[in-house]
Amino acid sequence: TRANGRADLISKGIITLETAEQLLRRYYSRLDHFLYGICGENRDLDHLRKDSPTLLTAICTVSALHDPHDQETYEACNREFRSQVARSLFEKRDVEYLRALCIASFWLADASRILSSDGIRRAADMRLHRSFDSLLGAHPPEYSSPSSSSPIVAADRIRLWYLLFVCDQHLSILHNRDSLLRNDKDIAVSWEAYLHRVEATESDVRILSQVSLLLIMGQVRDVLGSDKEMQLPSALTHQISNYSRQLDRWFTRFSALFVTNAHIGEFPRRGLELHYQFGRLYLGQQVFKGLRGNPIPMHFLSAAHMAHEATVTIFEMILNDPHMSENLVGMPHYFHVMIAFAGHLLLEICHNHHVQLNIDLPGDLHLINAVLGVFRNIACITYHPLRRMAPGLNRKLSETVTML
Repeated sequence: TRANGRADLISKGIITLETAEQLLRRYYSRLDHFLYGICGENRDLDHLRKDSPTLLTAICTVSALHDPHDQETYEACNREFRSQVARSLFEKRDVEYLRALCIASFWLADASRILSSDGIRRAADMRLHRSFDSLLGAHPPEYSSPSSSSPIVAADRIRLWYLLFVCDQHLSILHNRDSLLRNDKDIAVSWEAYLHRVEATESDVRILSQVSLLLIMGQVRDVLGSDKEMQLPSALTHQISNYSRQLDRWFTRFSALFVTNAHIGEFPRRGLELHYQFGRLYLGQQVFKGLRGNPIPMHFLSAAHMAHEATVTIFEMILNDPHMSENLVGMPHYFHVMIAFAGHLLLEICHNHHVQLNIDLPGDLHLINAVLGVFRNIACITYHPLRRMAPGLNRKLSETVTML
């Protein structure tokens, strides 16, 4: 135990000081920039050990997940992180603890739902959402939380609230459930004002591109429904077209605002396009619900083609764009699950609808197989989402080829 009375994973002998330094360097030099620089300035090890042992453990765990040569370090850090979170369940914690939950929920797929919901609960208790008031002038300062009165602090708290919203929406999409923050008016109304601040940064633009997109995708879920067995009524054709136009406008708007990132290069721009294709995929796949192999209704053919185009574009980006393939180990787990979903939908289309949609069946099957080859050649530990998604997609490909 350290002099301040707070034990950490170094004082406990779980990892060495040197290993911790290496893990922090990897996280701050690269990984944090996939999550919009949510940790802010590069905090040194002593600072983290003193102020937030749990944030230190979260960073080390996420960083270790991305080291293809040291699975034992990940396992040790992950055990300690889970232990720290479990011990803290009924205790109050600060914003740095919340930051730890947020970081872990984006990368640790098997714990993401638990960490995200705990983070939202704690953020509500801290009144993180009231930071909008003090920063954007919605109410006089006396109505805002004292702890968020500084513009810098308020902006940081808003970014955290946005990221909790983003993670919650991601999990809602991945697990086909209602989001916990679906009716947050501050997020729905205030993001434009936050974007137009003079102080808005490159990271703010990237975060708000996600918020804006997920508000559209949330409408898709609410209006088109989440029942996978129920076929959509033809009356929703115009709604689908409307959402498709919204996605196009979203991509056009934010494409003009993105710049090259000093740490992860062109990935933000490529990630924006990938998210655009995820949005088109999520919208278009709705018309396949309840078909059970039957033909696609004529009024939904345009949406079905959109879904097919999105899946093919996603896989072509992975195969042909080094900014994508080189960052498959690095990007948060939402990307991997959506890529897997795109593959499964493409194989369903190949099996049941290739004649009706007049698709290049051999070309699509070859594309999926080629991307699976990319996945197999990427070095990562067995706990990484890539190692979990590739076998399932490979089995689905084999089954589809056999049935065809």
